[in-house]
Amino acid sequence: MATKRNYLLDTSVCLSDSDAIFKFENHDLFLPLKVLEEIDNHKKRQDSVGLNARNIIRNLDELRSKGSLEKGVRLGKGKGVLRVMSYASLKDSDFPSDLDKNVADHIIIATAKAVQAENPKRKTYVVSRDINMRVICDSVGLLAEDYISDKAVKSSDELYQGFSEFLVDDQFVDRFYAGEELYIAEDETEEKWFPNQYLLLISNSNPKKTCIARFTDHQAPLRRIIYDKVSDWKISSRNKEQAFAIDMLMDPNIKLL
Repeated sequence: MATKRNYLLDTSVCLSDSDAIFKFENHDLFLPLKVLEEIDNHKKRQDSVGLNARNIIRNLDELRSKGSLEKGVRLGKGKGVLRVMSYASLKDSDFPSDLDKNVADHIIIATAKAVQAENPKRKTYVVSRDINMRVICDSVGLLAEDYISDKAVKSSDELYQGFSEFLVDDQFVDRFYAGEELYIAEDETEEKWFPNQYLLLISNSNPKKTCIARFTDHQAPLRRIIYDKVSDWKISSRNKEQAFAIDMLMDPNIKLL
């Protein structure tokens, strides 16, 4: 088992991945109170940053119901402890003379120094997506890392392929092509499907017999691919992936791609 570490997350990490706190295995995490204040300032934004701000607040509220964030809350089985560091932690530590108490990033870095002083036998890392912040950390004797969890893929199998494959009875394919309204119940699937997700339906008796469809929800019939060409530009799809793309691009009911 890897040596246990302390990780202090800055605002940029939380606003880029609201589930970041659950991705550090059994290591302990620290969130400065200043980070929570900055997250709160972004919660009304109508973009991915605002969405992540609201989600991380909900995650912390759920953890709060399990214990004290000030004293530390276990993040789950096999996970570390998350602790929110208040401004009081700075009173017992030497605020680096090169830092400014009026600068948010400097307060976060000073909080990391307080964690480092409190746990001298364990390595403390500041995790930030801000290059300049990582440079400052290095300048005041703190280890710093970029947050790259959202970029890393362990294998190509984890990449979304653009569609899901699903086995059906041989007659199901014929009925689909005949224009019959067909449904797939939620308890028949092993994975969660999303609105406007595409499916490759494969006959369980003849793998070469297939059809492609668009899923809406389990209470709505499967949709046939209506658009597989752009006639005005004389563009036609050459494979199912291109057919999916054209079908979605040409559908006026889909406002955002």
